[in-house]
Amino acid sequence: MYSYGLLYLPLTTYSLIGATQLVFNAVFSYFLNAQKFTAFIVNSIVLLSISVSLLAINGESNDPMGHSSKEKHMYMFGFISTLVASATFALHHCLVQVFFCFFYH
Repeated sequence: MYSYGLLYLPLTTYSLIGATQLVFNAVFSYFLNAQKFTAFIVNSIVLLSISVSLLAINGESNDPMGHSSKEKHMYMFGFISTLVASATFALHHCLVQVFFCFFYH
């Protein structure tokens, strides 16, 4: 899914959406692994989100306006596939930790 996102999105948009994996990972860890939000976790989420946002600001224009209807659909497909891939990969990480804790304790 990441490959389809990279195929249909500009790199800056792709990296910005891909960085949402950090947020998904924190949320899934909170619910599945009973991980508490500490100041370090919130700080890391804020700092990495700011750095990715600055990266996206310096990139090329990501506006799909002025393109055909098919290109807009492909842009949305890339956006959704990258978002779903980030959520799925973060869920995978949390489930691996759940299984490790289950089998080794």
